[in-house]
Amino acid sequence: MTHIRRTSERSPARLKHEDHLALWRAVEGALLDMAKQHPDYLTERGLKLFLPSATKRVVGAVRSLEKG
Repeated sequence: MTHIRRTSERSPARLKHEDHLALWRAVEGALLDMAKQHPDYLTERGLKLFLPSATKRVVGAVRSLEKG
């Protein structure tokens, strides 16, 4: 049986993983919110508007994490 070695709470690897999870949740939330507010993005015309809006929301999500 393999013993799973847990990293310390101050480990850079653990902190990096926690930051990644926080970023994932923030970006996923921003994109879900965009899809709920703009269901027209799922149309052919909406796909043209998707990238700028998604980029704006993801940048906002990341910036909000920077500010803590």
